Amino acid sequence: MGFCSAPSVRGIGSAARQLRVLVWRSHVRAFRRFEPRRSELDAERSAPRDDGRNWIPDDSAPLHIASKFFFENAKKYGLGADQEIMFKEFAEFLISYNEKVNLTGLKELSLIYSKHYLNSLVLFPVLNELRKQVSSFKLIDVGSGAGIPGIPIAIMRPDFQVTLNDATKKKCTFHALAIEKLGLSNAQSVWARAEDLGHVEEYREQYDLTIARSVAEMTTLVELTLPLTRVGGHFVAMKSIEPGKAELKNARNAIRKLGGEILEIKYDPYHIPESNGRRMGVVVVEKLRETDFMYPRAPGVPTKQPLKR
Repeated sequence: MGFCSAPSVRGIGSAARQLRVLVWRSHVRAFRRFEPRRSELDAERSAPRDDGRNWIPDDSAPLHIASKFFFENAKKYGLGADQEIMFKEFAEFLISYNEKVNLTGLKELSLIYSKHYLNSLVLFPVLNELRKQVSSFKLIDVGSGAGIPGIPIAIMRPDFQVTLNDATKKKCTFHALAIEKLGLSNAQSVWARAEDLGHVEEYREQYDLTIARSVAEMTTLVELTLPLTRVGGHFVAMKSIEPGKAELKNARNAIRKLGGEILEIKYDPYHIPESNGRRMGVVVVEKLRETDFMYPRAPGVPTKQPLKR
């Protein structure tokens, strides 16, 4: 694990802030191409629901059912045998590490598959489509927490350069250990507030895709992420969306002010249960213009004072 020197960051007004950025890069051998092989899991089909949707494992599903469902669906996006092993190793490492450091509220191994992993899989139709548009692909997962969805993406797509970002040092330390354990040569972790990171030249408007999986309001998320997204790139928000999409309507002005435009909304095909009648969705925002350098504002301001509608 290495520490880089602290870059100077200019904040709003004349005050200057010092940003401590923890960057860890693995130096293991490059990924070899993964060749899929036949699954060792049974080829049993999922039983349909009464409403015609495919059955998905709920919170009570045992590990072998939850993992089987995830792996069978991940194979649609090119999951190979080596990657399957890596997913198992990461799930076990996350549960074990979570006993010492609180990273996730999910305490059961089965829930890592039915919640974290399956939620990550919702992104892949969008990721694969956007990947076709560029020769190389740089992605940053803002507020990565337990490394979700950044690490699953790095496992599935060794051709992506994945940066995990979090404001909490202990979470970035976990990222670094997981990256090393899995041998992910295409991943790194950056310890910083997103409000600060967006003003560092090395990161500002450098990413083809910025991802955030958060309960924060969309107006807050776009201020944290669009400054990191290059012009022509995209921001993808994994959001639990309410009927009527009022939150997205309220965020349109902020998105335009920051140089973006909502491109499309895709709903979770697995119908993962959400509360209050909401449904998990993927909101795709295209970056059309450079973001004014006054954004993002000082740490905490985007949350306390969201951009006006």
